[in-house]
Parts: sequence; C-alpha cells; structure tokens
Amino acid sequence: MTANGKCPLCLKRALLVRSHVIPNFVIKWSKNEKNALLPSLLTESSPSAPVQQALYLDDFMCEVCEGIFAEWEQQFSSLIFKPHVDAKLTPSEQLFKEPWMRLVSISFAWRVAHASLIKDQGRISAWMEAIIKARIKTWRRFLICNTRHYAGPKPIWRFLETQDFDPIDTDLVAEMNSLPDDYFSYLSRVSEYGIAVNGANIELFIKLPQIVMTLSIVPNHCSSKLDSEPFDSILKERARMISSHIEANTTEIVRQQRTDSILRRTSEAQRLRFFASRGGEAMIIDKHLKDRKAAHQDSKPLL
Repeated sequence: MTANGKCPLCLKRALLVRSHVIPNFVIKWSKNEKNALLPSLLTESSPSAPVQQALYLDDFMCEVCEGIFAEWEQQFSSLIFKPHVDAKLTPSEQLFKEPWMRLVSISFAWRVAHASLIKDQGRISAWMEAIIKARIKTWRRFLICNTRHYAGPKPIWRFLETQDFDPIDTDLVAEMNSLPDDYFSYLSRVSEYGIAVNGANIELFIKLPQIVMTLSIVPNHCSSKLDSEPFDSILKERARMISSHIEANTTEIVRQQRTDSILRRTSEAQRLRFFASRGGEAMIIDKHLKDRKAAHQDSKPLL
C-alpha cells in the first residue's frame, strides 16, 4: 500500500511506504530454512497470525527516510543480530558506543512509540498519550539531526546467552513452577513490542528473538537503569499470555499435526542444525521443564 502524505520524520510531503516496526530482517530470518522448526511469530492482538500481518505501519514514512533506517538496521543485523542468534556470539560493548547504534536504538523506539499509540488507541490515558507524543518529538529531533550526542534516557539491551537455557541450573529448577509453559521458546523466537510498567518506570520495549531493548519513558532522566527483576516478571507475563492465546486457539492434536508437518518438510541435517541453535535448545529446555512439572504434580500426595 502507498499513499501521498507527510512523512513523520522529515515532515515533507511524499509518497509514503510501509515501515516495519519489527525489522524486516527478523521476519526473513524466521522464514529461513535453517529456522524451519520455529513456529510463526505471534502478536498479542492476533495470536494466530504471522508477524508480517500485524507488526508494520502502512503508508507511514517516505522512501528516503525508510531507506536511512534500513541502512542502520542492516548494520544492526550484520554486526549484532545474526552473530548472536546464528553464531551465539555476544556483541562487544564497544559496538553500543558507536553513533549508528544510538541511531538504530532510537529509531526502534520512535517507531514502537508510533505503533503503540495506534495499537493501544483508546486504552491509554490522555496523560500517557501526551508523554509518548513528547518522546516521539524528542526522538525525531535526534534522528533527523543525526547528532552524535543523545541526552535522553539510555536504551538498555539484554541478550540471552546459552547458559540461560541450562536445564539443571538449581535456581531455574527452584522457580520452574513459576515459569509459564514454553517460556524459553518465547524468549528465543517471539518478536513483539509495547509499553510496560517496570517498577517506578514506564518502559517502552521491543523484543526480538533472543534480544530485548528497553527505553524509559517515565521518569525522564538520563541515567535510566533497568530494574531487571520486575522486567523479568513482565516477560514471564507476556510469555504466559501468548501461551494461553495459543492453547485457546489450537488443540494439542492440531499443534502436534503442525509439528509433524514441519518435520516432514525438513531434512535430518536441518533438524540437527536447529536443535544445536538457541531456538532448539529453548524447545528442549521447555520440554524438560514440562516433564519435571508433570512429575512434580504426579508425586504430590492425594488428600
């Protein structure tokens, strides 16, 4: 879809094009044959629909501005996303000091803020809407001026490591009953965005497979520090919500049929590569935790 209008970034009238809130390279990665065992990416509003049907903005930006964002995202994809999800390499801290990384982080936040206003229209307070619009203006000025210095709250990035999927970790086993089903698969594969309350802060977040970025909206201070424990609770609640949506919309038989269909379409080599990846490790851990929960329930004495 295309239409003429004013680009919200450069403010010039031009032909507007579709702009992905979840980057297009994430969608392409999820469709890659070596990730064939990953289920379709899901969204809160349409849990049974592939991500490409829900997580973009139609007729949003001009082609020039969209092209600028695409260049920054290509750097993020090649230097951070793909090395992390495909090769299990944690990005160096130096990368996050690069000017382009500040730009791509704020560009993610800017689009998420726009999309959140549209997605949550009528469900957020007038006060919160005013705060979000003020942040959009601030972030736009930074992006359009392409300055080296950004004085607002700092984006915080979190990366899932292989050890996060250790099935015999004592702390993990101790809290397994509090984890929603398919929690690690959610962390590993699901992409979504939104605004969430995190302790005293209100955080904008974008979640990609195995990566989460948060940015404080309220309060507006330069040394925003993510309170990781409450945000972990938010991730668990998001995972629980999506898992419940899936269970409500499909039966166990249908889910098994989909899994069998995927297995028939993939080669043994593809399956081996998948189960060696973080996504495969996540599915194994989730299965391990489900089995332990079931065994724990079976071992409870009858009253």
